[in-house]
Amino acid sequence: MLDASARLDGAVAPYRVDPGCVAPEGVPTSPATVGDVVTLLNSLPRPVTLPCFVAALARPLALQAVDSVFSAQPAQGRRSPRVFAFFPGLILSVVPEGPGVALLELGESRPNDQSLKAEFEFPIAAELDDASPYHRVHYSETLTTCGFCHQGEQRAEEVMSPLAFVSPALRPREYQRVPLSELQAQADACDAAEESERCAILRALFGPQPAPIERDFPTSYKTFF
Repeated sequence: MLDASARLDGAVAPYRVDPGCVAPEGVPTSPATVGDVVTLLNSLPRPVTLPCFVAALARPLALQAVDSVFSAQPAQGRRSPRVFAFFPGLILSVVPEGPGVALLELGESRPNDQSLKAEFEFPIAAELDDASPYHRVHYSETLTTCGFCHQGEQRAEEVMSPLAFVSPALRPREYQRVPLSELQAQADACDAAEESERCAILRALFGPQPAPIERDFPTSYKTFF
């Protein structure tokens, strides 16, 4: 969906986003809830790719990149870190490559440093319903796949789906952080002829303008391990 291959004088050309990756008027592009993400995804042309979804988000993005491997979205080193996008009430995460490259993970804020967990796998070819965000994380009647790291899950009674669970929100350790300037350099240097999927995600994060800004996790969140 993004033109990641054109070069001018050896440099990467300006980012160009497919017009189809722009949400219709009135659709939330700064999602505050899992439901807002469903609405945004349903508004985009199918099959919806992860770069297209990221490109549709309101700018500037508030991001933090980390090289943590403790996740269903493990970072692939500093060149392809896990990237968190912060919105009021909601945190999203993606990775540019590796086993979690097709996934969008979500944490919707709840009181006492808890969050409602959800996940989507891309591309998305069908219309989503209210239960769709919770199918992939379902493990058993009392546990989701998120619960192996985010221990202490409880059923989210306010959500209609019986697959929805709330658990502690966690944050990476500071030494795992990858500065956005470093990630910007990776996006600029990315060769789409060699790594088309990785380049598309990186450039969806860094284009269009304005440029992303650094954001911190709440310090009250406990750290992973």
